Amino acid sequence: MLIHPTDPYGAGDRTDLLVEAVPSPGDDPNVTTSGSVKRVIEVKGSWTDEVSTSQAEQLAGGRYLPEAGTDVGIYIVGWYPVELWDAKGGNRKTQAKKLQLDTLLVHLLDQAAGLSQAGGVHVRPMVINIPRPDKQKA
Repeated sequence: MLIHPTDPYGAGDRTDLLVEAVPSPGDDPNVTTSGSVKRVIEVKGSWTDEVSTSQAEQLAGGRYLPEAGTDVGIYIVGWYPVELWDAKGGNRKTQAKKLQLDTLLVHLLDQAAGLSQAGGVHVRPMVINIPRPDKQKA
């Protein structure tokens, strides 16, 4: 697995994760050792302004998949419970409150289906609910 470094502030304009599997000699006689399997994984937070467009524009839109030499990618959105954010959440909290998990997932699934039909890429979106412990209950 290759993790590309980002700028000092934690943001980058590159593939977030590139997973490449190379078969070991002798694992399967039907698999040649010359070929590898690559998957690009793009990760976003639910507060990101471009969360509903980055799957198409960054991952599949002629950038990350072609750069990695693959047509398969995974688009992961981390969904954090906004009600547990403190006042420091600012613009991120405001942006995240505009979305609903189920609505975002349906949008991304529809978008992925359109990308597959139009561009010959295979993209799998996932919205992962990431709960945080409630400080009041701890």
